[in-house]
Amino acid sequence: MRGLRTPKSALWLLICAVATMLAVVACGAADPEVVRVVETVVVTEQVVKEVEVQKEVVKEVEVVKEVEVVREIPAEAIIKEVVVVATPVPGGDQWKLAAISPDARRGGHFIKAAHGPPSIFDWYATGTIANTGSQGPMYDLLLRHDPRDPSVPIVPDLAHSWEISSDGSTYSFNLREGVLWHDGDEFTSEDVKATYERIVFPPEGLVSLRKTLFTALDSIETPDDYTVQFNLNETRSSDYMLQTFSVGYNMITKKETFEENNWDLSKVDNHPGTGPFIYSSRDTEKWIQERNVDYWNENVPYVDKMTHVWLIAWTPELAAALLGGVVDWAQWLDPDTFERVKTIDGMSTLELIVPSISGITFNTERAPFNDVRVRQAFNLVVDKPKLAEAIDSVTATFLSGWYMPGTPYAWSTEKLITIPGHRSPTAEDIAKAKQLLAEAGYPDGQGIPELHFAVRETPNNRIGSAAVQAMVKEHLNVDTDINIHQASAIAQVAESGDFDLITGGYGSRVLDPYTYIVPAFGQCGDDLCDQNTARYRNPEFDRLGAEFIKELDQQKRFEIANQIRDILERDVPVMTIGSTSVQWGWYDYLNGVTPGNMSGGYDVYKWDHVWLGADTPNR
Repeated sequence: MRGLRTPKSALWLLICAVATMLAVVACGAADPEVVRVVETVVVTEQVVKEVEVQKEVVKEVEVVKEVEVVREIPAEAIIKEVVVVATPVPGGDQWKLAAISPDARRGGHFIKAAHGPPSIFDWYATGTIANTGSQGPMYDLLLRHDPRDPSVPIVPDLAHSWEISSDGSTYSFNLREGVLWHDGDEFTSEDVKATYERIVFPPEGLVSLRKTLFTALDSIETPDDYTVQFNLNETRSSDYMLQTFSVGYNMITKKETFEENNWDLSKVDNHPGTGPFIYSSRDTEKWIQERNVDYWNENVPYVDKMTHVWLIAWTPELAAALLGGVVDWAQWLDPDTFERVKTIDGMSTLELIVPSISGITFNTERAPFNDVRVRQAFNLVVDKPKLAEAIDSVTATFLSGWYMPGTPYAWSTEKLITIPGHRSPTAEDIAKAKQLLAEAGYPDGQGIPELHFAVRETPNNRIGSAAVQAMVKEHLNVDTDINIHQASAIAQVAESGDFDLITGGYGSRVLDPYTYIVPAFGQCGDDLCDQNTARYRNPEFDRLGAEFIKELDQQKRFEIANQIRDILERDVPVMTIGSTSVQWGWYDYLNGVTPGNMSGGYDVYKWDHVWLGADTPNR
């Protein structure tokens, strides 16, 4: 039996390093710009101070970075100040991604396992790899994360440079000229404006899961065809804003595409992008894309053809496809297959720490979960450590609370397993749960009808939901009816509110708690945020969330975060379970894959930087 996992802090610390890279702003000033970055890190090891100096070219600037290596002191959050000196590189072309190796080859057919197929195609309304994994290679972003580096720093994409006003209220992006849509039309700033209006100010009736990242955005201007300006009405740190612009779901769509489809792309699988790959064909088994020969970045892509083969995560079929050589690369391997791949000559592995928290969400708008006592009772009897352990049989899982594990806001695993509602239930916890249920008018579960439990089709969710079903029946005498839904379709069920419990959770590529806690449980204006699947309403929560994002003093932010956690611990809109690492495996003839474990979202890869070696099987 596997022991309870704890988060791999070394991987999570990679996330903190990204903030340092974000301080570099591409500009044309002659003098170096000194930027002070206050970086929060979690340190769990003894102190031995070292200093190393690195030089790296990013966004047309030369970066000299001083790194402080700290080892071994008592585990606690500390604040350290890092000074980054950015010096403009004289002359030179605009920065473009290319393979790091000079031996990169062109040509070949890359076949990858892909979780899918997507049931809808509007990635602005979803948060699943079923969309970004297969659609992402056909589109571009303003900014992107560099997949060649395990710390995935932010680098230019359709914007080759940008400026931030001295008061932080304006972000101006300089766009590449000569970029063509796949239908031959020219890309302009109007396309960027239309895309971000869809994200931040969606038409009535359309969901936008990332609009809460941009609550400070007041307006978007296009001074000319190759400049787009974002105006804020509230202060946000530059690292926060640049991270939000680089989220992989913020892919740029042609303005005319929005207009032709009334801004709803849920049924549109083939519309022009500017990305490195072009739509070829799609069916129930696969999605085929071909190299964009007119791509604005002449360096990439390297492969001529890419096929996404639909395979469900953590299944024997996925393992067989990789080990049998049907696909060149796969992620979401089950732990046993992952360990096996490690032993095979000619194959490689890595782990991707995904910034998300899985859980079971209550529909707080309808009985019985509109009564907080019922939610508290369910939460007390569900054994979270055992649940995480069961899920760990198919995907590496570690226990988590409300905040991302390994970040300074989060409780440690050691603390979580001592807290009611997070620990394995004691006799006292079970007795308290039964008392709460009786006080709510449901003694021994009587009066609660069979509950509709909506479950995403992946093996981890199937296993977890079955375990929850058994636990609430055993301890509370409540029956649940499990209904299985496809990856993209589960979002539609969540939006409709036609459920009592639903699998899911929350997360964000941007690790500031505001970017995932408020969207998951807050209100956006007069309406619930689009990610608030629980339909949870609490004015005090909303007030604290608004204070948190405006507060720049880190100690005060910790204090507000603790108050927010107290509210969620009491109201329990979600039963949090755990976070996962996604395990990759591939054949070594696929070159250019990130060299080492990394932290981040599913949205980093467009596969433009990888290439196939001479030993690739003939196809």
